[in-house]
Formats: sequence, C-alpha cells, structure tokens
Amino acid sequence: MKLIDIIKSRRSVRKYQDKPIPKGLLEQILEGGMRAPSSMNRQPWRFVVVTNADEKKILVDEAKKELGTYLLTDDAKKKWGEEAAMRFMERAKSDEDVIFYNAPVVVLVLQTMDLGNGNFDHGLCTENILLSAHSLGISSCPIGLSRPMGNSPVVREKLGMKEDEKIVIGICLGYADEVPDEKERNYDVVTWLE
Repeated sequence: MKLIDIIKSRRSVRKYQDKPIPKGLLEQILEGGMRAPSSMNRQPWRFVVVTNADEKKILVDEAKKELGTYLLTDDAKKKWGEEAAMRFMERAKSDEDVIFYNAPVVVLVLQTMDLGNGNFDHGLCTENILLSAHSLGISSCPIGLSRPMGNSPVVREKLGMKEDEKIVIGICLGYADEVPDEKERNYDVVTWLE
C-alpha cells in the first residue's frame, strides 16, 4: 500500500479485540516513532509500553483521578470550554475504561527534554507510530486525556519518570473490533502563491 493510502485509510479506533499484538510488531511500530525527525536530532522522547492488564487498570484509575482534578481548574474550562469540560468530567467519573478503551497495548510517549518548540517533535513521532501501526494491520487511537496522569506520583514512580519528564500522549494499539467511518475533511485550507 502506498503511504498516501495508509494516511487516507487510518482511523482512530476505540473498540479492540481481546488479542495480543506480537512483540515483533510492537518493536517495528516503535521503530517508526524512533525514526521521526526531531529538532537538531535530539530525539526528545522515550516510550513506555504497557501490556499487563493490572498495570493498565492502575494507569486508567490514576488518569481519571488526575483528569477529574484538572477539570476543576479555570485553565481546563478556558482550554476546552464549559460544555467539553463537563463531558470529560463524566468520563473521569465513569467505571469503564474510557481512557484506553481496554486496548491490549498502551504506548505512552514521554518528553525527555524541553526544546522550546512545544510538542512538535513528539507530534511527528506520534504520527509515525500511528501510521506504522496501520501499515502493519494494527489499529490505534491517540489519547490526549492520558496527559494529566503525569501529575500522579503513583504513575510517575511506576513509569520511572524523571522530574523533568512529561507524558505527551498515550496511544492505544490493538486489532480493531470496529470500522469507524471516514470523518469529513476540510479541503479549503490551501492558499497558493503563484
């Protein structure tokens, strides 16, 4: 499959089969992330791969707890708006895994140094992981709501996070148990200076 076809056909999946992903495939997917370009080739990332169900449950519980705390702040309401913050609060209070959707694998992308360019490098790395996974028949979903769990002392210790490390994003990986529809795209975003 051509790269453009991989890009066009990738979807964010939130329902997964209860089927493990072979370690060899996970290593290929992560290599895709490691090969992303980065400012001055600093590669300011590290990955934590979670496959153990008990460990994922701890992460989900801590993510929901920290998300609930964050949603009470003015910053959250300003960032997402009152309506979205209330919707996310329902997720934070849910008994279900509304963070990682019971995915067989969760990859956490950590920032290991602040290069002053925001999360640009990590975005490139994450997209490489998503596209690498799709090219190998593995579905994925980037999870921004996993970021607040980086404030949890339990999570920081469990992941061996250094003081200056941050969770940039979580990524669910697994074999799809759904086929999401294609989302509408806005193609009226290009200005040509000819």
